[in-house]
Amino acid sequence: MFNFIRTEKQYTKADREKMARAPGRPHGRVAGGWVSDLVSLGKAVVLCGMCQKKFKAKSCGYEVRRLMPDKPYVIGECDGCGNTTRDGQLYMKRQEK
Repeated sequence: MFNFIRTEKQYTKADREKMARAPGRPHGRVAGGWVSDLVSLGKAVVLCGMCQKKFKAKSCGYEVRRLMPDKPYVIGECDGCGNTTRDGQLYMKRQEK
C-alpha cells in the first residue's frame, strides 16, 4: 500500500533545481570566512583571479582541478567575492593515496 503526501504547491523541475542550488555567501558575511567555512566542510571552491592570490590552497589541503584537460579554467560565480568569473580556478580537496 502506498501513501501519498500532497502539498499545496506542485513544484516544477525548474523550482526543484533552484531549491537545490547553493545559496552562496550571505549578505554582510566576510568573504574569507565564507571560503574558510567551505574548506572546513571539504567542499569545492571556485575563485576568480583576484581571490586566488589570497587563498593558500596547499596549506588547506586543496589542489587545482581541471574539469577538461585543455581548459585550465571554469566559468561560474566566485566563492570569495561573488562576481561571475570566466577564468576561475576550481579547488578541490586533495585525495589521499
